[in-house]
Formats: sequence, C-alpha cells, structure tokens
Amino acid sequence: ESYKARAHAQVREEEGSPSPATSATRSVLILPGLGNDAKDYDELAAHLRRHGKSRKGVDANGDEIGDEIGNGHVNVKVLEISRLDWLRNTKGFLDASYWMGRLRPRPTVGWYLDKLGETVAEAREEARGGPITLLAHSAGGWLGRTYLSELGSPGEVGVDRF
Repeated sequence: ESYKARAHAQVREEEGSPSPATSATRSVLILPGLGNDAKDYDELAAHLRRHGKSRKGVDANGDEIGDEIGNGHVNVKVLEISRLDWLRNTKGFLDASYWMGRLRPRPTVGWYLDKLGETVAEAREEARGGPITLLAHSAGGWLGRTYLSELGSPGEVGVDRF
C-alpha cells in the first residue's frame, strides 16, 4: 500500500472522529539534504524540541496568523536517512534519460519519497492529527516539493507549512 493511499485512509478516518484540537500537537519534519545523515540534524532537532512552540505567528503586516494547537509542544522528527542511503541515487546514471536531461524523480529517489510519506503518516498519528511543517535543507527542499506535488493537495496529509 502506498504512502498516498495510507494518508488518504487516515484523513478519512480522522474526518469521522471527534476533533483532536485540544490534544493535537504540531509536528516538524526535518528533511535532510543530499549526502546528509539524519544525525547531522540532531542539534537542530534538540533546539526545536526545547524551544519550539506551536502558537500563533505574525505576518509582515503585524496581523496574527496560524492557530493555537494543543499543549504548545512540538513533535520533531528527522527523516531517518544515512549517508549510504544516498548511494541509491547512482542508479540514475544508468538510465539514458539522465544523460538526456529527462530523468524523472521516480524511481531514482523513490526511496526518499516513500520514506518521507511513511514519516509523515507516523508524525500525523503521533501528533493526533495536528498540523505538519516540513523543514527542508537543500535537496530535501526539492524532494519535499516533489513529494507534495504527487499528493495533489498537501492538506491531504496534514502539511500546512513548508
């Protein structure tokens, strides 16, 4: 079963259940950049866990934006990627499309996109349906956008900030 199918099923399940607004927590998922290991983001994740709050923000005009979510704590996860995982991308070199500048993300980086989908589903469950922020570094930004573009709507899996 694909991460997209699991995400859709989870949203349908949550729509039929009482609102978790009083107990929901914001999740922040850190998406590592090319060649990075999840451990490279331990310090950032720890900082967000210590100091991150889920609260209303202020836009450039000074108007409040966002919403209060649950207990004010943030569920922080780093996409579990190792440096060796990135070697999977080298199979793209064997595809003639790479050399013609037409290589598509799947299957070359499908492993990252699938792992991201699984992690989003885990975060959504752990945060009791609370909103999700994708915080991306370098190629993690491109891969995050690719993941979201495959969904049709980021809201389908609870992503409200990127």
